[in-house]
Amino acid sequence: MKGYVYAYIPGDSECQTGTPDDAKCEGFTATDPRRHGARLFGFEGYNVRWLTSSPNANELLYASREIVFYTDPRTGEIVNSWKNPWTGETVPVTPVMNEYMDAPRGTADFANPSRPQEEFGLNYASNADVFPNYDLKTQFAQSDNMNVANDGQYSSAELFDFYLPKDSVRELRCADIVLNQPQDKKSKKKMWYWWLCPGSQAKRLDWAPRGTVSWSRVGPWLPWMGMSEVASNSRHVAGVLVYHVRSETRTQFEDMPVAFRNRMQQWFDNGALGLQTIGFEAWKRPANYAEYQATHPRNNGNNDTTWSVFKEKVLEPQGLTWQQWADSGYPLPQ
Repeated sequence: MKGYVYAYIPGDSECQTGTPDDAKCEGFTATDPRRHGARLFGFEGYNVRWLTSSPNANELLYASREIVFYTDPRTGEIVNSWKNPWTGETVPVTPVMNEYMDAPRGTADFANPSRPQEEFGLNYASNADVFPNYDLKTQFAQSDNMNVANDGQYSSAELFDFYLPKDSVRELRCADIVLNQPQDKKSKKKMWYWWLCPGSQAKRLDWAPRGTVSWSRVGPWLPWMGMSEVASNSRHVAGVLVYHVRSETRTQFEDMPVAFRNRMQQWFDNGALGLQTIGFEAWKRPANYAEYQATHPRNNGNNDTTWSVFKEKVLEPQGLTWQQWADSGYPLPQ
């Protein structure tokens, strides 16, 4: 996936006092990064997933993990620190590192009436409009509301559009047969499998249909940015982040752009900011691990988010609340 992250500053009227050609106010090209529409970061990484049959009748299990880096929007280089233009402070930048993202998805016959596919030009298209809304303290069994307003009531929006080329229908048939192939090697369905899906790659489901995705997200300032949604907090800045990202399906890590792969490996080789992670090789090929062939969600169904991972990897090892961490100069675990 690749895209950009922007600042959405409601009621940003300061620029109205300037001349119409005032460069500091021209949206994502603004020379003043505090302005509404300022392009703060690039956003580049990947999500790897496995789809398998669930023990529950007529249900599929989606198991996934993802790592995505915030980058310099001009050069594409991974940024490890960022000077916050609202506070003037320099903060450490932690990537998205969601190891656990598992859930039942749809049904075993691929029917999902809430998100129907439709023909759209040369593609089949569908969408998923998701509006997360939950209490951080209840969701993650913690007492710290971190930088989230309304006593930790996290709210965001994630809007997805999925496109699958019509000529991928052969691959979908192959996926259907592999996911539901019978034990009887002489069955007609088994024979169809070998006709539609020849070769070891198809047998292991080691390829992916060539889909593309458009993803937009609106959500709070990230915890590592050192800004709070809470109006009474001294670190309060009115606004949210807007993500606009595109992605496409790749079969393996080696299909990723070479420049990105090298930047990612260098980040790990340089110590991954001292954060405890599963390591470069595990992030590199998570779909090949046996745990992704499990028939129940991993980690007892407790999925990761940016806030839960930040709490686990940055705050807890130091025994700090979010407010204490921000007020003590943004230390990272040693």
